[in-house]
Amino acid sequence: MRRFLVFLIFANFLNAEEDFDVSFDKDGIFNPGDKLSGKFKSLYEGKQKIQKISLDFIGRIHTVNKTKIVGLAAEYKTNSNTSIDIFRETKEIFSGTTIPKSINFSFKLPKNLPFSVELYGNFIEYSVVPRIIFDNGKIHKLSEFIYTVNGGIDLSKDSGKYEKPVKCEHKISLGIITATPFKMIVSLPKNGYVSGEVIDISLKFEGETKYKLDEATFEVWYRPSMITKKGLNNTMKLTDAPLNPTDKNVDVYSNSYPAIYYIYNNNDGLEFSKLPKSFKLEKRTLTPTILRGSGQPLMSAEYVLSTEVRISRGFGADRLKCEIPVTIGVVPTKNSKMNKTPALYEFQPQGYEFQSQGGSVGQIRYPFFEPLK
Repeated sequence: MRRFLVFLIFANFLNAEEDFDVSFDKDGIFNPGDKLSGKFKSLYEGKQKIQKISLDFIGRIHTVNKTKIVGLAAEYKTNSNTSIDIFRETKEIFSGTTIPKSINFSFKLPKNLPFSVELYGNFIEYSVVPRIIFDNGKIHKLSEFIYTVNGGIDLSKDSGKYEKPVKCEHKISLGIITATPFKMIVSLPKNGYVSGEVIDISLKFEGETKYKLDEATFEVWYRPSMITKKGLNNTMKLTDAPLNPTDKNVDVYSNSYPAIYYIYNNNDGLEFSKLPKSFKLEKRTLTPTILRGSGQPLMSAEYVLSTEVRISRGFGADRLKCEIPVTIGVVPTKNSKMNKTPALYEFQPQGYEFQSQGGSVGQIRYPFFEPLK
């Protein structure tokens, strides 16, 4: 059981320090529709007269729109933020005269919940907040105890959608005096993947060129987008949503982060025919694609596979670039050879080194999350 401790000082009761422990079954990881269960414990050996103990069960979405303050390295200004309760219910778990040592509790989670995630101050969070009401009517509200709701897209439920081949083309004219057409064609056999799966890339070039290819990059970009209602400290009901990015009363914040980055370069030139034909999504777990919808109107996040080549031509260079949207799910498509067991997520950002051939290796930040053991 995963344990969370909070310390609470009751000045009205001889300044005794009270220790309380809330623990969750199933390592604190649940699926939508599960029975959330755990224990509330009092570690205090003495007695305190109370009226009752209740738990607030809360599911919440919070988004924020910030801009960096010019001249300050790490200072940001909050322009707008919005919170929506997915659910908020209070359940009494005890009424009596003394604080019991242990109380079992349970709560039926709603179905179709968005999964837990935290992205740079934006989050979907699920928590339990205990309240203790004493005989004198005073209410002590403890800190929130966080648990995880696992989830993501099950690609097997709509394999026809996620197993469709996808293609992108980019055409340019090469040459200074006599321009000749040159085209790059990038195609994938499907558009839905899970962490650890191999992406097979068909990379073709049409046309001839005497210029050398000196660099090729393959990147998977993570692109989250957040919606906030204009103004500060907006609290809304889920029934007031959805908000649309085109609404006049909203702010939209979008960004891009490199999730996977392979670079191939050579000062003497690369051979078009020897560029990689596939690469494997990292073993570390990517946070799944986030879909905005009626049950979760504030956040979305997509992945894009970007392929770019640079061709040197004397005093300059030409670039061909293709971007293909891909969906990252938790259950693979029906025809995939991957394990069909849904992945679990710890939602703690990690760092990693990008891979390079013929170039330097550096550190980047990325939205991967270590899988639970």
